This record gives sequence, structure tokens and C-alpha cells, in this order.
Amino acid sequence: MVTLSQYNAERLLTDDAFFREMYHLVSLTRQRKVDKIKVPEVRAVSLAAGILIKNMCDAWHIDSKRIITNEHGKPMIPGGKPPYFSISHKHKIAVLAVSKDNQVGVDIEFIGMYREAMVKRFYTKAEIAFLDGIQDERKKREEFYRMWTMKEAYGKLVGDGLSTGLVFDTTMQYTSLKFTHQFVEKDYIVTICEKF
Repeated sequence: MVTLSQYNAERLLTDDAFFREMYHLVSLTRQRKVDKIKVPEVRAVSLAAGILIKNMCDAWHIDSKRIITNEHGKPMIPGGKPPYFSISHKHKIAVLAVSKDNQVGVDIEFIGMYREAMVKRFYTKAEIAFLDGIQDERKKREEFYRMWTMKEAYGKLVGDGLSTGLVFDTTMQYTSLKFTHQFVEKDYIVTICEKF
């Protein structure tokens, strides 16, 4: 079973005292990452991601200092041990997917405009044909972002991000993968990819 947690970083962005308080609760690695970020909204959501990871570590009785990252920046427990988790953020919202049983990947995206250039560049012929068959503009945008989050979540599951995710065909049936989708906040889609 996968659990999904989310954190809206709005208060971190608007309340400096609260930001400082939360900053001192996360790992030094996360603090260093936050310190390198200049854009306030990105700093706040990066800290929010760190808070989600800290909360997971507390719940699992794990020292957050044990969290490492692979060469592509994916955070994990050393030795590939549970809990398996994945983090993503967009704008002010951070999400964390956690599983005790299986590797997971998660991605969140804002359902914005349909991006034809991305479709032509990164989507397979089958994906393009599927999208071209959708007449309703809102549904087409939702499907575009559902597919994109599937690609990103799969890339995060395997640990190398978009280098693998971009070639992933979301129209295929995969017996060893399970995808779940949900909407959070207003106009954000989250996709979790779980490997069996």
C-alpha cells in the first residue's frame, strides 16, 4: 500500500519565523539544498519537501541523516531498504509517496495549457494518436498532464528521472507497474507509479 502526503508551502513563503522554525527541523542536507535556492517560492517548496521527508523518518523511526541520494538526486534509504519513497513538488505544493513493500515514484503537475511542442518532442505515436482523438479541451489537457506525470513518476521509480521516463509509453499495459492518479488542491494532478 502506498500513502501520499502533501504539504502546501504557502505559510513557509509568507511567515519568516515559521520558515526558520521548520528549517531547523530538517536535515542538514536539506538545509544546504534550500540555502542554494534563490527563488522564494522554490525555497519554500523545497523546505516543504524536507518537512515531508522528516515526518516520514519520524514515523518510521529513521534518522533523517541516513537518507542518501543516488547520482540522479533520488533520495533513498541506504541499501535499498524500506520505506521506499519518492518526492515531487510543483509551485507551492510538495507531495511524498511512501510504500513499505514496493519501489515508488511520484510526480505532481499543474494542469495548465496543452503543450503541443512537448507532445511532438516527447510523446510516442500511440500517445499522440490518443491525445488527437480527444475533442474536449479540458479533458485533453488533463490527459496530457496525466501522461506526463506517468512518465516522470516512472522515471523517479527507476531512479534516473526523465532519461528513462521520456521513452516510457503510457498507452501500454505493464503487468509489473501500477499507476494511480488523483487531483490535489485546485488543478494539480499527482501520479504514483508502484512496481510489483
